[in-house]
Amino acid sequence: MEKACCAHCGLLRYRQMEGKLSQAICHDFLSDVTIDAHMAWYVMHTSIDINCCTPQILTFKQEGHAKQFIKGFGGAIYSFVEAMEQLLQTMDANRKSCHQVQKATDS
Repeated sequence: MEKACCAHCGLLRYRQMEGKLSQAICHDFLSDVTIDAHMAWYVMHTSIDINCCTPQILTFKQEGHAKQFIKGFGGAIYSFVEAMEQLLQTMDANRKSCHQVQKATDS
């Protein structure tokens, strides 16, 4: 059994361990109820800062709650598979931009 500090790290670890896990769980952001990570809704790119890993990801049991949340704090809603893809794309884009900045400062 492993525990991650947040949904961001949980999704990354899930990808590393894919095929070796019997289940993945997370907590609903609003109620702190434990839910199946595959059934959760993931909110990314929101204006609220939870002081954890970036890009930060919030998990919701109900899609309706996630939709209401982004009305107030912005962001986008993703399914489990979509959140994994979005996380990897965002991290890859950030890594590329960091390397471009580093090369520009090396000159």
